[in-house]
Amino acid sequence: MVYPLNKSKIENGDILRVYYQKEVKELRYGTDFIPKDKTNKSETYNYYVKNVPQKNEKPSAYGVLSKYFIYPYISWGFITPPFNGSDYQMKYGNSQTFMFGLRFKGNVCKWYNLGFSAEIGYNKFHVKNFEGSQLFHTEYLRTSLLNLEFYQRFRLVPDEGLGVYFDTGIYGSWVYGNQHFMKEKLDPKIIKTETRGNIQGFNPLQWGVRARFGYNFIALYGQYRFSDLFNEKMGKTELPRLEAGVELAIPF
Repeated sequence: MVYPLNKSKIENGDILRVYYQKEVKELRYGTDFIPKDKTNKSETYNYYVKNVPQKNEKPSAYGVLSKYFIYPYISWGFITPPFNGSDYQMKYGNSQTFMFGLRFKGNVCKWYNLGFSAEIGYNKFHVKNFEGSQLFHTEYLRTSLLNLEFYQRFRLVPDEGLGVYFDTGIYGSWVYGNQHFMKEKLDPKIIKTETRGNIQGFNPLQWGVRARFGYNFIALYGQYRFSDLFNEKMGKTELPRLEAGVELAIPF
């Protein structure tokens, strides 16, 4: 194979390594390089190069374009309508989710991957009159979660990074903590009291489905929770189940 090389850039004994289709070829500049046209006086010459039969450097199986890839990420989402629980007043703009996770994917083929992720974070439901009182100016429920997700990835458009992809998966959650925050404001100028406490009656195990559409290291996601957040003994109206947001991968 003929390669154009700049004469001023190479010296005798230099080694050129070429990575192509998961193989590494090693080429050495020296007596094995024979000018195609010795009478050519231009700055750039064409040389025949000979493959040096030395040990190849095996490419790593881990990386963005390799068989396996592991990367951390953060996600920020919002609890969204529809919501049929008319007993509560929801503030959707303040009802948010924040998660930090670690994602693994393995290539089945160029366009199809399988993987899983583990993440930790919290959900915040800004819901008023949760205890049936209208006295609270600010009120929300916060649940702390550990999530595990199994997903499949369809790689729609290849790229140097993750490309354009679409994920579908199922997730499970463990609610390991919760907190009920209330700020009473009978008179804005006189009385301001704050109360924090844990709520009994949460179902500790949750599950639902997720979908993601992304380009390289940024993606939009949506998820729906099928399980009930409260058990039957608590007798509470169920909170919204739908969530949507953005996920940002952290390359390293």
